[in-house]
Amino acid sequence: MKQTRKELQEELIFYLNLYLNKRGLRMKPVLRSIKHDLKKDFDITPRQFKSVVKFLEREIKFINRTRDEITNYFRSIIIDYQYRQTKPKRPKPITEKPLHNLETFFEEINADSTTSIN
Repeated sequence: MKQTRKELQEELIFYLNLYLNKRGLRMKPVLRSIKHDLKKDFDITPRQFKSVVKFLEREIKFINRTRDEITNYFRSIIIDYQYRQTKPKRPKPITEKPLHNLETFFEEINADSTTSIN
């Protein structure tokens, strides 16, 4: 039975929660980031999945599968493995950058110099 995208996200979040509850795991910030992306309905990158697949291949459900088979199983939530993007990518923050020029600096200097002369 083919699982929906949402079911795959929930399944991966379930496994991530298991790993996050382990003591002494040094990858917790990475796993939290992946979990956050999945909860926000973002796809994960191949690099993010690569950091999780080494744990997944030890799970009973995946123990007889290769990494490629596990990757193929989760491919609908991995960015590069989709044939077409159905969900929006992460939005890039829009920041307005101030105009960097010396006009305001020179205007301030000229205003200060004219007032100090008088």
